[in-house]
Amino acid sequence: MSRFTIDELVQRMAKLSLQDNSVDKTSTGENAQNGSFYNNEDIEMLDYVDISRNEVALQGANFVQLDATRVFAQIWEATFNAWMALLSMTQIAPCGPLTVKGLAAAVRALDGVISGKNEPYLLPRFGYVQLFGFLESLRKRIERDKKHGFIEAESHRTNAALAYELYRNAQDIPTTASHLRRLRLIGSRWKDAVRSSPFLLLAFSKTAESFAKSPSKTDNQTFRKLVLKALDHVPDKLKYVCGELSSIADREAASRLSSDHITRAGLRDCVKECLFGPEGG
Repeated sequence: MSRFTIDELVQRMAKLSLQDNSVDKTSTGENAQNGSFYNNEDIEMLDYVDISRNEVALQGANFVQLDATRVFAQIWEATFNAWMALLSMTQIAPCGPLTVKGLAAAVRALDGVISGKNEPYLLPRFGYVQLFGFLESLRKRIERDKKHGFIEAESHRTNAALAYELYRNAQDIPTTASHLRRLRLIGSRWKDAVRSSPFLLLAFSKTAESFAKSPSKTDNQTFRKLVLKALDHVPDKLKYVCGELSSIADREAASRLSSDHITRAGLRDCVKECLFGPEGG
C-alpha cells in the first residue's frame, strides 16, 4: 500500500477539492471506472489503523464542497424528486413472497444510481446509502419470513447471505458477492457520515467520496473523524435544511403520498429563505 507524508496527503486532498466548486457533467467520468475500482482490494483493510492518517482529520474542510450552500440551492429540488422516486421504488413489500422478479425493479434502480445514471442530481453516494438500507431491510424481511415458516431455514446460510443472493439474482448482470459486500460497506460509511440526513450528501466533495470508496486510504474510525470534522465546515442553515428535507422525504415515502404542487412551491420558497434569508440568493 502506498505511503504518503501528511503534507503530501493534504496536498493531494487539496488538489481534489479544487474540482468541487461547481456541479458539472464531468463528475460522471469517475463512474466509468466503477467496475474495476475495487478489484484486488482486501475487505479486511477496513480495520487497518494508521496513526498518521488520524492527523489528517484537521483537514476536514477539504471534505466539503466549495460554496456548498450555493451548489445545494441549484440542485436540491431535482435531487429531492429523484431521491423520492428511489425511495418509492426500493420499498420492500411487508407481505407476499420474496421473489427475484419482485425485487428486479428496485435492484435495477439502485444499480442505476450507483453507476452514475442519475448524475448530477442523484449522485452515486445516494445509491450506496440506499443500497445499505435496502439490504438491511431485505435481511430483516428474510429473518421474519423464516420465523413464520415462509422461508426454509438453512443452518449454513445466514440471512445476510440470502439477501445478497436475492439481490444478485435480481440484477440484469449479476455482480460478485464480494463486490456487492464492498458496495454495502461504502454505503455504511456514507450512512454513518450523514446519519438520518441523506441530503447532507450534497455537501460533501469528491475528495470525501474518494476516501469513502477506498478503504486503503483510511479505516472506518479515521473516516468517521474526518467526516465529523468536515461537518464543522458545513453552514448550520444548510445542515438544518438538509435535516428537514430528509424528514419530509421519509414521511412522504412512508405514506406513499407525494406533496402537491402548492405544497412543493411553499417548500421551495422556505428552503430559499432558510438558506439565504428573506431577500433570497
